[in-house]
Amino acid sequence: MYNGKLVGSAGAGRTEDCSGCADHIIRSLFRMDTTRVRGTHILSAQFRVEQRWSWTCSPKTNAKLWMTGSISSGTTWNKQPTWNSSYTAQSVGNRKYGSAHGCLGTGTIEFNVKSMVESAAASKWTNLTVGLRAIDESTKNQWKRFNHSSPKLAITFNTDPNAPGDRKSDNKNCATGASRPYVLTTTPTLAAKHSDPDLGQQALTTWFYWWPVGGARNETNKVSHAAGNPSTASKAIPSGKLTDGGSYVWQARTWDGSHYSPWSGTCEFTVDATAPQPAAEVDSSGYPDDGVPRGGVGLPGTFAVSPPTTRSYEVKEYAYSLDSGVLTAAKTVPARTTDFGASITVAPLHDGVNVLYVWAKDHAGRFSTPVTHTFSVRGGSGPAAEWTFEESGTTATDVSGHSNALTLGTSYNLSVANLHTYYVMAGNTPVLVHNTNPGLRCTITDTEGRPYAKAYQWSGSGFGGV
Repeated sequence: MYNGKLVGSAGAGRTEDCSGCADHIIRSLFRMDTTRVRGTHILSAQFRVEQRWSWTCSPKTNAKLWMTGSISSGTTWNKQPTWNSSYTAQSVGNRKYGSAHGCLGTGTIEFNVKSMVESAAASKWTNLTVGLRAIDESTKNQWKRFNHSSPKLAITFNTDPNAPGDRKSDNKNCATGASRPYVLTTTPTLAAKHSDPDLGQQALTTWFYWWPVGGARNETNKVSHAAGNPSTASKAIPSGKLTDGGSYVWQARTWDGSHYSPWSGTCEFTVDATAPQPAAEVDSSGYPDDGVPRGGVGLPGTFAVSPPTTRSYEVKEYAYSLDSGVLTAAKTVPARTTDFGASITVAPLHDGVNVLYVWAKDHAGRFSTPVTHTFSVRGGSGPAAEWTFEESGTTATDVSGHSNALTLGTSYNLSVANLHTYYVMAGNTPVLVHNTNPGLRCTITDTEGRPYAKAYQWSGSGFGGV
């Protein structure tokens, strides 16, 4: 078109190139980028273009914009895209260079194209094609021209917040089914990280919904927390809403003031607000609680732990500590799966009074109050016999004065290289041996003819196992 730089190179309507020349119809198409708003909510949208010419503004007429099909280098008058009559918009087109014929001067006119952009966003199109054509193409009175480089889309849109992530049930990682965590309170805190792709969105509100396992989400049991974008939202479930021992499901979604995020995945938890009952009893046949010294230092005893009288099925293991009574230093043994009791084997570290502390521990990791078992350990009485092995026969004389002779034989080699003295056990009695003749082999018996059970090396301040 002539003089396009001054009065615009994009036209719409019927016109003629010169006075008296044959007239013809012009239409203009524009491809607009909508990549950024794909999948978003369109709050408003305007198509703006600078109008530079109108055939006349007396009377003034509207310009009309249509949503069309896509265009390409192959688009021609005879191969036009579809003009979609369901998506059109009009705006007063009464501007003209020089303000002649009742028109205003050149300036931008604006079309409301919210429905067109909504369609493009919902379809996730990367571009939207629109076209200008006269309302009535049979008359030159509606001929208009526009600056071809001026079209713009002004869009106000909102992106859904992201589904809440990094969910925690009272600071325990999200899990479901058999892996669901236990919470130790009836008012646990639910937490999740919320965020919104629209960085200009300063504040978000996350809603937490909960319901019993096997139930359904509802609008009654919910709490919310408002925080920045991005940040962690957290809120405690109010008192009286949960039952001790109950299992619950929860889910969250975020509100940005206009739209909700998708729902998060579900998390579950079980409430365990009550500590387990203590063991009913701790007893031992080897070290009973009767005040009578028994056994000895380093001699293990077995202690039977009876399960709690109520809710014994909750006990998963028992913690125990000898004398210290400090739970953090306690060792553990698993509870039996049959009756939920346990057996503890422990060797006393000193003679006299010993106290064994036992705590029941449930599946939530909660401990009961301790149960104690007090028992007395017999002190050592010194060597029962001492031999020098200086005899030439098969009997070693007890030089300790206890008359515990030792019969020598060939059953056991008691020689210890470079070791002069060591202890052996005659039954349960420790005896001191002088290794003066390492070539001998002997069988050690106590005064009742029983062979020894163990031997210990002399260390100067005690004895240890050989």
